[in-house]
Amino acid sequence: MPLFICQRCKTIENSALGQYWTSKEKLCSECAFGKWHGRFEKEKFDPEKWEVERGDFIKKKNRKSI
Repeated sequence: MPLFICQRCKTIENSALGQYWTSKEKLCSECAFGKWHGRFEKEKFDPEKWEVERGDFIKKKNRKSI
């Protein structure tokens, strides 16, 4: 599933685990539900490491799109 940036805390989140598809505001699991899911380590968006791709989705720099 695609990754996106939480609009509140700027954490990187998976669109299947946060509140991406069901709300106008795109939120990570912690901002939406009060607890981080723990499926992967929480990481803030860093424009040196990540780049915005197709709309709201992001990918690591120097990686090909799937």
